[in-house]
Amino acid sequence: MPLLVSKFEPTAGNYYDLIESFGDVVFRLDEQGRWIFLSPAWSARLGWDMAASVGKISVRFVHPEDRKSARRQWDALQSCLIKGYRGELRFLTASGDFCWMLVRARALRGDRGEWRGVIGMLTDISAAKAVEAELIAARAAAERANKSKSEFLSTMSHELRTPLNAVIGLSESLLEEGAPFAVDRTKRYLGIIHQGGRQLLAKINDIIDLARIEAGRTKPNFVLLELGSLCSSVVEVAQREAQAKSVVLIVDRPDHPVRLAADEKLLRQLLHNLVGNAVKFTPANHRVTVAVSAQPEGGAEITVTDTGIGIPADKVSHLFQPFSQCDGSLSRHYAGTGLGLALVDRIARLHGATVSVRSVPGQGSTFTLEMSAEPFAAAQLP
Repeated sequence: MPLLVSKFEPTAGNYYDLIESFGDVVFRLDEQGRWIFLSPAWSARLGWDMAASVGKISVRFVHPEDRKSARRQWDALQSCLIKGYRGELRFLTASGDFCWMLVRARALRGDRGEWRGVIGMLTDISAAKAVEAELIAARAAAERANKSKSEFLSTMSHELRTPLNAVIGLSESLLEEGAPFAVDRTKRYLGIIHQGGRQLLAKINDIIDLARIEAGRTKPNFVLLELGSLCSSVVEVAQREAQAKSVVLIVDRPDHPVRLAADEKLLRQLLHNLVGNAVKFTPANHRVTVAVSAQPEGGAEITVTDTGIGIPADKVSHLFQPFSQCDGSLSRHYAGTGLGLALVDRIARLHGATVSVRSVPGQGSTFTLEMSAEPFAAAQLP
């Protein structure tokens, strides 16, 4: 392809073959910033027709967000504030996209110092910028993960020590020599020790379960379940905790059975975590509702709705992430390791299901589990 040249020194003709072989764009701008020379790489890299581009203002080809910077450098070259420029700008492509270019340019002046424009080269660095963006994103993600893990370890330390201190302290009291404890007092101590041990076991199990799922070592065992009965069973187990907080816990299930294939143990754990969370964050004399419904396309939907404290909009996106809590401080009002919803999300994924949340601070939250029938069509049912 022949070069398009205007106002270019004749001596440059000796280098046409060399310029044509460049992967970089060689250019020259006149005194007003119009293209007066472009090498073939202009079309190869950006897709613009060289003949149509020559004579046009160069800044029109620069990304709108970078034009201010380009004009500033042009002014600095023209006013002799700088002799050359090296920087990165985005250039528009003929396809409507953009690519990153490393711009190397220097001012051209006549024998008496008069302004004659700019000459330079454009090097496509889009691939390098893409890698840079990935590295920046990875670093930011790593920093967020590190912060979340630090908060989690701090919280977990607190959550484990609290029941463990009670277990150790009360058991030491029972083991001390001296006058025997009254039967009622001994039973009360043993009850607290037993409760603390169960709390510790539940927290450790959550950590182990999440680790197994993340490692791909948990495989669902699909069986045909009646979801209404399963939800009623989960609610029955949670009633004691709800009644202790004076929270009304009810099940809304259709008259007809809602059957779907799922892993009963995992789905029960998922629902237990959702219901337990709802009860925890719902004040006394408020209500938590677990609703089951069949979907027209053959799937099912389970919702857990509370009238509790709600979740701030900026915290919703972090709910299902491991090592993340809405309030990571040790002084927070509600206890917990923050692993419950992470397990909910992972168990839902194992079932090919999705879990979402709608929440208004001060009014409550609704967690929705959407289960499609399609992933279970090939399940080996008894």
